[in-house]
Amino acid sequence: AMGLGLYGKYVEVNNLKVTDSSKEFVDLAWKEVAGADGYVVYKSLDNGSTYEECQVISGGSVLTYKDTNIALNTTYMYQVAAFTYQDQEIVYGAVSDTVKHVTPLADPVALGADKVDSASINVSWELVPGAVSYQVFRSTSEAGEFELIGEVTDPTVNSYKDTNCKIGIKYFYHVIACQQIDETIIY
Repeated sequence: AMGLGLYGKYVEVNNLKVTDSSKEFVDLAWKEVAGADGYVVYKSLDNGSTYEECQVISGGSVLTYKDTNIALNTTYMYQVAAFTYQDQEIVYGAVSDTVKHVTPLADPVALGADKVDSASINVSWELVPGAVSYQVFRSTSEAGEFELIGEVTDPTVNSYKDTNCKIGIKYFYHVIACQQIDETIIY
């Protein structure tokens, strides 16, 4: 339970933020609370309705946490509270403001790039859960510069027909799944 806070004051952790993230982790950082003996990191999987304790950090100077217990295409909400020991009891400060973070989508898995006719190649991939659209990129070199050639805006369609191909040229394709977070499309 949240108490009155450190040394009888209602002390809140400030500036909680996501400092880095990938498909494997979410890094959090916050500002030090003077006199803290440690911090508790809380995580919500249900858009903030309930929070569970995911880490107790001993030591008031440790101001970061790396969450590696994450899944792709998932919304997490984090809070942090400072604590101190007073008369052999743990006294908690107020929880921080909430930080929301949505993890990225899985990468599309290629199914193939099949010649349709002398000027067309059909590129296909496995559908990615949570994707709202796909971008298709093409290059004439595997390590070369890839150029956006099209977008598939129907999330249930897992193919794109490239109709601008030339005979005798080898093409390489990349497909990126796009997700929507609030009103923003993330590419």
